[in-house]
Amino acid sequence: MPPFSNMTIYPAIDIKGGRCVRLTQGRADRETVYSENPAEVAARFKAAGASWVHVVDLDGAFSGESRNLAVVREIVALGGAGADAGAKAGADAGANAGAGLRVQLGGGMRTREAVERALSLGVSRVVVGTRAAESDGEDFVRGLVGEFGERIAVGIDAKNGQVAVKGWVATAGVSALALARRMDAIGVRTIIYTDIGTDGMLTGPNLAAQEAMLKTVGGAACADVGAGAGVRGGASASASARGGAGVGGSVGRIASAGAGCRVIASGGVSRQEDVSALAALAKRYANLDGVIIGKAIYEKRVDLAQALADAGR
Repeated sequence: MPPFSNMTIYPAIDIKGGRCVRLTQGRADRETVYSENPAEVAARFKAAGASWVHVVDLDGAFSGESRNLAVVREIVALGGAGADAGAKAGADAGANAGAGLRVQLGGGMRTREAVERALSLGVSRVVVGTRAAESDGEDFVRGLVGEFGERIAVGIDAKNGQVAVKGWVATAGVSALALARRMDAIGVRTIIYTDIGTDGMLTGPNLAAQEAMLKTVGGAACADVGAGAGVRGGASASASARGGAGVGGSVGRIASAGAGCRVIASGGVSRQEDVSALAALAKRYANLDGVIIGKAIYEKRVDLAQALADAGR
């Protein structure tokens, strides 16, 4: 099987009450516990070859305040950077924090203090979700991007095209695409787009929704990225990697920060063929950075090591 166009595979760890769980469609009453020790799960992901892990503090997502930072610290330590590197969160820590296993963390990141606290642990990228959709969300995110740059991502979770917030128990009254346009305009360089309807259902990703998002924040599709064809606006595919090595960008996928947001797809992956389907999108849209895979790994429907090998990661 050919490589997945250098897509990044983000194995997911959702933490609730200190345990590794998965929720079906984000519902707290539909919880499956997969491990009592999330750090051990992360260690297995690292052993399989993962360079990133996507971590969600579900208690933080529901309550608005991080509750599992001690567990997150254990996962960050697997990267070999730990809190010492993370203490430099203001300027260039993103280049080294979690170099062995970078951590992307979301859930409860609704204040500047929460974001700074997470970055101080050595987290490589913080995901702001609910707060980005609030009335002062643009100002809040703009300030974070101004200081922390590409270490700030925005998570857009949608059901029937509308943004869901606060652990998916409320709606924000804005469409996912409209919010994405606003975040793109203020300089956000990573959007994690989750289709709630497919999340945890093992029914396959909503490819139409993901493609709509890619078009919204990435401009025109590219015909042949691998051959060096024009990448959105004529930028050369041989130019610098997306945002540099500090955020794990792939050389030749998105050539410059001005090229628009990269998108990480989330929700519904149930088998290797689903990743291949997203890979087909990656060949058409250079801003498709990668895919988050959770339940399919835990249920052994997708072999992480094989997915990483095929992806060239």
